[in-house]
Amino acid sequence: ERGRAAGTAGGTQSSELGVKDGGRAAAEADRRAAGGPHVADPPVRFQSLEPATGKSEKRRGERCTAPGESRDAVQGTLLALPAVRGGHAASEESGGRAPGRGKRLKDLVESLRLSANEISISANLVNETMNKLVKRIKQHGLFRDVERLSTGSYYEGVKVSRPDEFDIMLKMPLENVVLDKFESSGAFYYVKLEKEEPKRDLLSNCLDKNGYLLSREMLSQLRKIIKEEILHIKEVSLQRKKPRCPAVTLNIEENGLSISMDIVLALEVKQSWPANTEDGLKIEPWLGRAIRDRFRLNPFYLVPKQAKDGRATTDTWRISFSHIEKDMLNNHGNGRTCCELNEPRCCRKFCLRLLKHLLQKLQQNDKSKGVLDKFCSYHCKTTFFHSCVRHPTDQEWKLNDLDYCFEMLLDDFVKGLREQNLPHFFIPSLNLFDSREIDGNSLKCLLRNIEYERSNNFPIFDC
Repeated sequence: ERGRAAGTAGGTQSSELGVKDGGRAAAEADRRAAGGPHVADPPVRFQSLEPATGKSEKRRGERCTAPGESRDAVQGTLLALPAVRGGHAASEESGGRAPGRGKRLKDLVESLRLSANEISISANLVNETMNKLVKRIKQHGLFRDVERLSTGSYYEGVKVSRPDEFDIMLKMPLENVVLDKFESSGAFYYVKLEKEEPKRDLLSNCLDKNGYLLSREMLSQLRKIIKEEILHIKEVSLQRKKPRCPAVTLNIEENGLSISMDIVLALEVKQSWPANTEDGLKIEPWLGRAIRDRFRLNPFYLVPKQAKDGRATTDTWRISFSHIEKDMLNNHGNGRTCCELNEPRCCRKFCLRLLKHLLQKLQQNDKSKGVLDKFCSYHCKTTFFHSCVRHPTDQEWKLNDLDYCFEMLLDDFVKGLREQNLPHFFIPSLNLFDSREIDGNSLKCLLRNIEYERSNNFPIFDC
């Protein structure tokens, strides 16, 4: 097995914030042990780009209406979409590249990097707040064993522009549970505590008459404790509860910064993964079989997310593999030295940041009454994981090929939209683009917007 960080192997997680970008993990770990300050990503240095040589091709598609243009006028338009050159997508213009696209994307990547000063300030504020909250929460018998687990884009090193959003899990270990699937896809479960479960008596007030753990009651208890504690913490406020949201969301306003912090209770289940995950996590071509086997020895998590049952909601829990996702993103190389200190860097994470940024910009400029709000960064991240498996080698993600690689990732995202199919990376039977998740009109709308941007050299990036 290659030398990868084993931070998700069920051990305790550091309470200090940090960004580990690929091979920087070892250096960052040393810095943590020494108690030094957090460091931001180093500047990205690109070499000059050689001219493309591949032949171009055209595909039929549709784009959204441009300003002053009717929708009927663009239906059936032949779009010049990427050709393939050496495994990478290429624009048809300028002999394989759109004029100036490579430089524009490189400049954009630089602008999306997090500021070291803002990171330091945000990290201190979040750590100070969480240390107080966790200490208070652990004083309640119900949550006395919780431990902090940092997840989300900041900790995965793919946060865009500003360190203003943080996702933090409070994991509660359980040993003897039975999971009953709410639906055939297996994303949602009812959680029943066995009589042998050590915490059964402790959690008795949160169980129904059949021994099932009530997600809404557990979340309500956590929210109540946090609400009481933040009364003693200046500049911290509690956001109004959102329907079906598994998080308790806090706002920190200080020194001109506005930081959002999602605190999510997570049941840590230390038993075999559900059967419907057997055909998921197919990372053998990319990270290797040994890494997959190690990942599957980890616990999995269940967060208090209520599934819809008609118009009602249920006391279900949704499965989460965010700790594995973080490990894959922070140790993403096919080779042993990808992105290691003083070794060649790939552009995988930069491509994911660009895709997330594109989606955010399209949502901000959406004039269709929130049609694009149904999409989220998890759709981008899931597409990215599938792309890493389809294009497993570091050679296919060279830093100097950023524009080709971004088109390659965008190809996969567009294909999912067009076919209305994006399998969950861990549960392939779950389609994240299924009509029950996102309606067809929303998928077509996002597809039209992306194809318009793509065929016009992404004017939205200049907004």
